[in-house]
Parts: sequence; structure tokens; C-alpha cells
Amino acid sequence: MDSVNDLIKELTAFSDLIGQAIDDEKWEYLNDLLARRQDCLERLFSRSDGGEDKNELSSLLRKVQREDEHYMAKVQARKLALQKEAGALNQGRKSIKAYQVISDDFARE
Repeated sequence: MDSVNDLIKELTAFSDLIGQAIDDEKWEYLNDLLARRQDCLERLFSRSDGGEDKNELSSLLRKVQREDEHYMAKVQARKLALQKEAGALNQGRKSIKAYQVISDDFARE
């Protein structure tokens, strides 16, 4: 059975892993990490007596929330970049198709 301190260390270790998964765009791995972190949080709160650990747990949760806000901003920025790339690709496809239509029309004449 993990101690509260072991679980806090485990939870803290997720921060770097999550950030790296986002930077590397390893989305499936990120989903796995987030599920494992959630499990760790649930185990932590089921083992905590709420007494002496209360301040440390509160600080830890605020840290997790701040990090999550940062991660969400990074993911959102990447999503917008991907949407722009997709739009540019679609425009490129339309341009190629228009060129092919015009080229085919000239070839028939």
C-alpha cells in the first residue's frame, strides 16, 4: 500500500511527463498519463486523513490546477495551429483542383 508521501511524489512526477507528452504531441500517451494521474489523485485522497496533510494537499492541488491551466493553453494553441494548417491544406487542394479543371478544359480545346 502506498503511503501519502509516496503518492505525492508519484503525483508530482506526472507534471513533467504530461508537459513532455504535450510538447511531443503524443496524445494517446497523454490520455494514459492523465488517467493514471487521476487514479493517483483518487488513491491519495482515499488514504489521506485530512489532518496534518491538509495544507500540503491543498498546495499540491493548487499546483496541479495551475499546471492544468498551462497545459490546456498549450493544447489549445496547438489545436488552433492544426486548424490553420488544415485550412491551408484544404485551400491548396481547392487550388489544385481548380487548376486541373482549367488545365483539362484547355487540353480539350
